[in-house]
Amino acid sequence: MSDAVRSTGNAPNQEGRQDFQPSPPSGLLKRLLKLPAVLYRAHLGWLLTGHFLMLAHVGRKSGKEYETVVEVVKHDRERGRWIVASGWGPTAQWVQNLKAHPRTRITVGARMLEVRAVFLSPEEGKEYLADYIRRYPVVMRMILRALGYSREIVASSDLVSFAAAA
Repeated sequence: MSDAVRSTGNAPNQEGRQDFQPSPPSGLLKRLLKLPAVLYRAHLGWLLTGHFLMLAHVGRKSGKEYETVVEVVKHDRERGRWIVASGWGPTAQWVQNLKAHPRTRITVGARMLEVRAVFLSPEEGKEYLADYIRRYPVVMRMILRALGYSREIVASSDLVSFAAAA
């Protein structure tokens, strides 16, 4: 596994975490990463329940609604929330859009829910990521290798929690 990070910069930010902007995927990897969205749009999202959810988010500049499929790091049933991480770092468009418009909608399987996005603290995020890595070590190694990430970069990722909007 490569410890290199494909990025335009990976200097530590104010919290001491690595800021990174991964290179966009291409070829077969790009097509594979689009497969969950294709399944959701074909009303087959129930095949992905527990692993992916479809996120509707409003553009911070355009006001236009977008849909993005993201991987679920953890479904915290006790707190009634879904935890997700951005594979493209804190500058991903959906992350920036949620910072501007945290009230949103997710589709989990065939269920659509009105939710509010909350960005987790780095400490809480590390706990969820460590749990994910323990539960799915082979998948995690494959993701790291395919995207060219180091384990340290993943451990410093921003995580977002979606819970029912009050």
